[in-house]
Amino acid sequence: MPKKKKNIDEKEPTSILEDHEFVTKNLEDKVDSTQVPFDSVVDKVDKVEKVKKPKRIIKKKKLLVSPRKEQPENEFSPLQNEDHIEKQLTEIYENGDGSMPDMKKFDGRKRHRVMSALLVLLLSCALLAVIAWVGFFVVQPRSHFSQEDVILSISGEEKIKVGQEVVYRVRYRNAQNVALSNVVLEVKYPKGFLFSTSTLPASNDTHDVWRLGSIEPQASGFIDITGKAYGDLNTDQSIRVFLNYTPANFSSEFQKVSHIALSLADPVASISIESPAQISFGSEVSFSVKVAPIDGKTIENLALSCESGEFSLKAEHSSPSPDAGKGCLWTFDKLDQERVFTLTGSFSGEQDSSSTLKVKLLGWNSADRTGDGVVLSEVEKEFAIQKTDTVLTLAVNGGMSGLSVMPGQSLNTSIVVKNSGNTPIENAQVRLFIDAPSYSNKSMLAWPRLDSLYDADINGEQISEDVRRGVITWDKRYIPELGRLDPGQEVLIDVSLPIKNGTETTLSNYSASRITQVVELQHGSDSFIVRSNEVLLTVASDMGVEVRNEITTNAEGNAVHTVIWLLSNSFHPLKDVKLTADIYGDVKVLLDDEQVTGGTAQFDEKTKKLVWTIPEIPLSSDVLAMQFDVEIVTDNPTQTNLTSKVKVQALDTVLNQQITGEGEEILLK
Repeated sequence: MPKKKKNIDEKEPTSILEDHEFVTKNLEDKVDSTQVPFDSVVDKVDKVEKVKKPKRIIKKKKLLVSPRKEQPENEFSPLQNEDHIEKQLTEIYENGDGSMPDMKKFDGRKRHRVMSALLVLLLSCALLAVIAWVGFFVVQPRSHFSQEDVILSISGEEKIKVGQEVVYRVRYRNAQNVALSNVVLEVKYPKGFLFSTSTLPASNDTHDVWRLGSIEPQASGFIDITGKAYGDLNTDQSIRVFLNYTPANFSSEFQKVSHIALSLADPVASISIESPAQISFGSEVSFSVKVAPIDGKTIENLALSCESGEFSLKAEHSSPSPDAGKGCLWTFDKLDQERVFTLTGSFSGEQDSSSTLKVKLLGWNSADRTGDGVVLSEVEKEFAIQKTDTVLTLAVNGGMSGLSVMPGQSLNTSIVVKNSGNTPIENAQVRLFIDAPSYSNKSMLAWPRLDSLYDADINGEQISEDVRRGVITWDKRYIPELGRLDPGQEVLIDVSLPIKNGTETTLSNYSASRITQVVELQHGSDSFIVRSNEVLLTVASDMGVEVRNEITTNAEGNAVHTVIWLLSNSFHPLKDVKLTADIYGDVKVLLDDEQVTGGTAQFDEKTKKLVWTIPEIPLSSDVLAMQFDVEIVTDNPTQTNLTSKVKVQALDTVLNQQITGEGEEILLK
């Protein structure tokens, strides 16, 4: 049998026991290389193939065994001992059939690695789940703080109108297990915001700081803030809120911020401009600016302004008169219905060009009107500046733009046509347009009583249900100068036309209250037209006062004047009516409340002034009366007047403007 080649890394056994250990170790190394337990190999030696006999190994190694000098009694001899060991090893390693296993080959039990790994993974996940549950629900740390869990928000309307009352809700929440201390809520309002109320009182006078103290874990709250936003139309603003606080486990302060954007896009009032389509260069022109609230809501603390580089306002010809020393500006307290402003002036731009006029409605959040105000509404109008050598002006009762008139009053109209150029004006035609209230196709004007120096063509036209137009036309047939108007020459035309009074017609039937007049001049072969300024006349109520006086003598021989004031009104309802007069001399004024059919009367002994005030006069009360007696205690031969003229003022509720009247004084001589 060939000898087995030695492995140089193996150590030669030096004894039978070492040989046994050597074999055992090699066998374990074999088992370890196949990952099979050595014990299992011993238990199943019947499965091991035939191996080389230990005898051969022993013979190979027997020279290494040192003979013993003395053998103890009852022990084997070296050969017997060797045989004995060989026998024992054979019994250990032999198979069941007596054969020896092959130590180079072993069958190992295969393990299920995938199943083992899966089992380990499932056990690990279960363990992690238990740890997480315990961490979140059992031993969650209560000292952890997160800024993300401090919640702050503000909500409310974002698209609003200027001056509209709005409500904004500020919400705050501490969504964690840490308390917050020294909590202060601060609100930054946009410019022009007017604070009204809040559900939680503010901590300062400016109503923008709330000291909340502390917010417990998981606690929340809110504050509703009510106010009005003021700002220029078509501008964006924002409300910002800040929450300053100190967490319970920190010594430093933190801050949370939120905001809401506001858009001021919807106007609260409308503005319109009515003017001639063309304007003569350098000529005076009038146009109407109408302002009205939208949705019928009242707006307060207002002003109307106009801006133009070429327009020069003539304050004395404008109605109402603008604020003194402030140019093209009118301030007024409120706007609850349409108001009309008549602007009169001239444009200084280049001829055959155009000019733009911008009109704005300004508003303030308080009556003192500090600052520039905010733009509530605005409109721009472009005017065509026309080249002309003709001056055409119109005036009514001395006014060239707007004024108030009353029923029974005459409209005295003056028209001036002047050639300011260097060439004659030929075949000129002048037309006066008068639009007046009408009822049942009949004008409020008394056309049959028209008075003019020149004859003319007169035509009537119903232009709407409650307005009728009259047109008066002059040409060279009636005014020869209009056939040829030389340079520097002018023509003056005067017309007088009365307004019907309460005895001629039922004034309450007329729903319109305005009369407009304008003049057009047409001349030349190309029918060139020049338009004058427009005059707007407001027909106020026909309020009037009649004074009656009856003289008697009392038992003391003193003269007693029994005075009656009769106040009449039949066109528009009135409010805040006040009649005043001064009483002269050494007199006694005797008032009886039963002699006053409306309002109250008072006489001031110190100032000698008699005042009669009436809250309102509806159309159903067309005549009110007050009677009082004046006893002359001491006769003064030089005294000529017992009373002054009676001054009457009231608010016309249809026109929303003040009107005035006057009654006769009482004379002694």
